[in-house]
Amino acid sequence: ELHVANGLTDWRFLEDGLWYTVPYRCLVPEGVRNLLVVGRCLSATREGFASVRVIGPCMSEGQAAAAAVATASPRGAALADVDVGGVRARLAALGVPL
Repeated sequence: ELHVANGLTDWRFLEDGLWYTVPYRCLVPEGVRNLLVVGRCLSATREGFASVRVIGPCMSEGQAAAAAVATASPRGAALADVDVGGVRARLAALGVPL
């Protein structure tokens, strides 16, 4: 849902069988190495933000952030340097659709 001029909304839907992903780098604020942001705080294009700011994606972003912390913490790694493959593996092990 993309809000455009005059209070109108531009609805865009994906075709059946298609999906999008949110890159991990969208959760890492520029210049901050040990913080993750999700929902309305993450970095995205105007079009991307129209989708990632709503409840369903926000829940997934939060779960990904938690998995990143669980992956980075035992090794003392900064969240900006976390092994994204390890995060994906942890999420997959929990049954999260990727």
